[in-house]
Amino acid sequence: MKSLLKTLSRMPLAISLCLIATALTVKAQDPKIQMANLDHLAAKANETVDVNIDERLIQLAAKVFNDKDEDEAQIKKLVIGLKGIYVRSFEFDNDNEYTAADIDSIRSQLREPAWTRLLNVTSKREGNVEVYLSLTGSNINGLVVLSAESKELTVVNIVGQTGTGNSFLSDNQATSKWIANLQATFTHGPVSITGQGRYVSSGVMDYLGAVPPAVPPAGGRTLSDNDVPSYQVFSLSGSYMFSDMGPLKSLQIFGVIDNVFDKNPPTAVGGGAFGPSNTNGGTNAVFFDTQGRTYRLGLRTTF
Repeated sequence: MKSLLKTLSRMPLAISLCLIATALTVKAQDPKIQMANLDHLAAKANETVDVNIDERLIQLAAKVFNDKDEDEAQIKKLVIGLKGIYVRSFEFDNDNEYTAADIDSIRSQLREPAWTRLLNVTSKREGNVEVYLSLTGSNINGLVVLSAESKELTVVNIVGQTGTGNSFLSDNQATSKWIANLQATFTHGPVSITGQGRYVSSGVMDYLGAVPPAVPPAGGRTLSDNDVPSYQVFSLSGSYMFSDMGPLKSLQIFGVIDNVFDKNPPTAVGGGAFGPSNTNGGTNAVFFDTQGRTYRLGLRTTF
């Protein structure tokens, strides 16, 4: 189990996010795989992890979170649709305590078209890690991680949904579809001028929100406005480099103007990523500039 987490931690961020925040929308039977045929390995293992969290326990845990607390409300939205989390992990003192038949008993349940292998990591030192998704059309309704090493075997099965929609990331993590940054620099001798533009496309404040007459999904809320408009902001910077300044090897004077046109940020107060902590009004500084036009002037030098 420790090795599995170590392997996942070295994966690219995008892959890790996909594994952590998978949107599991159930529209077919729950993709719970059978792992009982691995139970015989417990007698050989020096350490065994057995996790069985079914829907009843998840719903009971969800009731603990306070809807009035923004952070707890967000966690509740993430877990409220889960149907189950199941883990079997065995760590052995010796190599090859499990057989190919044990692994095949899991892989045989993960065949196409019901399952698609998303990831396969093979390492002579760390072993193999496979990630499978269960798909219904464009919806993901199950996740299995299979990690096989010389002295450890781990299977993780997540069943259910986080959020309510059909995107790969959790639906209540609202965000823009596109974020673009463009930068251009002109340099001539000691003079350098740089212009930078940032564009954030339109989006919604909360994918679990709905504007009347639409009815919000389970766990959602009614909003008077659920739209966040697109946003553009521009910055300009320049510098002049002096050389042969006596005891100084170089001296650079630089200046920066952020948000040149003093663009106001849009209102973003939803429960999603556009504004998870702004329920009392405001915007989100992750996406938008909150200070308006600002100026900076400075010196850099080397001795």
